[in-house]
Amino acid sequence: MKILLVRSTANELRSESYNVQEIGLAKALSSLGHECSVLFWTKGRASEEKIGNVRVYRRRAFALLGCALFDEDDLMRQADIIQANEYSQAESFRLVGRYPQKMVLYHGPYSTKADGRYRPLAAIADKLYVPRYIRRNTKFIAKSPLAASFLRQRKIERVFPLGVGLDETPFLSLPARKSNSSPHLLYVGSLQKRRNIPFILQTAAVLKAHYPDFTLTLCGAGKPDYEEACAELIRKLGLGDRVIRRGKVTQAELSSLYAESDFFLLPTSYEIFGMVLLESMYCGVVPITTYAGGSAMLVRDGENGFLPPFTPEAWAERIAATFADEKKLLAMRQAAKSTVENGFLWQKLAPSFVKVYEC
Repeated sequence: MKILLVRSTANELRSESYNVQEIGLAKALSSLGHECSVLFWTKGRASEEKIGNVRVYRRRAFALLGCALFDEDDLMRQADIIQANEYSQAESFRLVGRYPQKMVLYHGPYSTKADGRYRPLAAIADKLYVPRYIRRNTKFIAKSPLAASFLRQRKIERVFPLGVGLDETPFLSLPARKSNSSPHLLYVGSLQKRRNIPFILQTAAVLKAHYPDFTLTLCGAGKPDYEEACAELIRKLGLGDRVIRRGKVTQAELSSLYAESDFFLLPTSYEIFGMVLLESMYCGVVPITTYAGGSAMLVRDGENGFLPPFTPEAWAERIAATFADEKKLLAMRQAAKSTVENGFLWQKLAPSFVKVYEC
């Protein structure tokens, strides 16, 4: 099959700092013998490159409410299958109208309340787009059970909850794991309200009573006022000598950070999936997180990670107790890695995507 993966959100993607889902999936589909291309929006010059056997196009396009509307009908006509993203994207709506038999939509959001910017897009989609999807019997692949439920609530019936995969290539040559004398905690991602960075710092403050020499590494950037509020809380809690702030890091730098860390903290209030969960678990870091998009599929509480009550005391207790039990910590690391290796690498998921394309 000729498969075209379209990412129609109008933002620039930097593959050196983000494990891009479309490229990982396209590489896996290509390894199964399919001819795969990926189409991204760019505000710069149009370009074309090959990544392995995958051809990647970056094209300028008209952007409406953060959605790119491509004028690339030659690419669309040549494809046997077109996979676009999300039910709320204007390009998804347009393509389902123009190429109904070719279309599969890959959908992740599951709440209209968590992100104020998403609410108007969802309102438009519910009123205008969903009737077309129902009428055309459009196939949807959901990134999580929560996303599948979101779609079914809208009377969309052809929904396949397959999840999200990891392109493990950047992590195949991990540095040797360090044996730490005190817990090393890691957060990777944007510094923003829904990620609850102050909660991480409060957890660290509680943990300090058990392990004064713990280390917390915060990787990511945010708005200046939010970053300053976090910095002020670090000072107020007396964590200045225990918290390392790294700013944005590249995919190449992440390997070393994961190899140095024992626990990955993600106290998010909303997450479409969470690529950092996949990455950290694959690298043998024990995740402690909330019940959200990806964790609903990935994390089995107490076995390969934790989904504790949302209090700093509960999170710190899980860290302290698990770190003190070397045998349990090792077993959880291995279980976390096995979860991704056995079910959430793109090579594992790609055959299921093909079944949906063909059904």
